[in-house]
Amino acid sequence: VDGGADSSPSSVVKYAIDRKKEQKRQAKENQTEEYGDIYCVMDVDEHPTIKNAIQQAKDLGLVAIVSNQSFELWYLLHFMEYSTAYIHRDDLVRKLKSYLGKEYDKADDKIFKMLSSKGSEEKAIKNAKKLEVAALKDSDERFPLRNPSTEVYKLIEKLNQL
Repeated sequence: VDGGADSSPSSVVKYAIDRKKEQKRQAKENQTEEYGDIYCVMDVDEHPTIKNAIQQAKDLGLVAIVSNQSFELWYLLHFMEYSTAYIHRDDLVRKLKSYLGKEYDKADDKIFKMLSSKGSEEKAIKNAKKLEVAALKDSDERFPLRNPSTEVYKLIEKLNQL
């Protein structure tokens, strides 16, 4: 896990490409294995580069994981099933605050512990999959660009397999 890029989708993909090249060089030098999958986790927010970043990631063999409107949707789904109604990231943060019982801080290194004690990862995965089904069925807009939607569950399921 590396958060070294700024948060724009194109920067996330560029950073992943640079890390992939560097790791490939190091693997050859040290005679170790190269990375398997490299995931680019991106918010839609109002980033104009999101569609291009998703396509670029796929073209380069990276795995694009998109959350719309923002990553906080994944957190919120630990507590509640969310409908298919549009939600702005500020509203996500307000709802999340009410479930956490405190101000939400994006940089809080204790968020995983809070989610584990108050919410349910299994519930979040189930709720994210429901949003995906609804997005694919009810919208002309391609998933994951439909709001609300999140693919974070795909990464979590992969990590759980490992």
